[in-house]
Amino acid sequence: MSRSFVDVNNRRAIPQESVIRELSYTHPSYSFRTLDGQARLAQLNGSGRTFFAGAYLGYGFHEDGVESAYKVAALLGCGR
Repeated sequence: MSRSFVDVNNRRAIPQESVIRELSYTHPSYSFRTLDGQARLAQLNGSGRTFFAGAYLGYGFHEDGVESAYKVAALLGCGR
């Protein structure tokens, strides 16, 4: 079994021999266009058999992504 750890905003350097892979992540950028898109989500979801879920559909937190996935599941008939 392999184990992985993610270090964000570390206070001390990790020994290079312990580093398996380095990745850079970014968070969504919000604008008034983002808010407009969020407001239109109900009419967009299901259009063209396409559904949208993700943290960007809320405030950008993981929980927002889960909540949006629950909403899509409900639209597909797989409610909570």
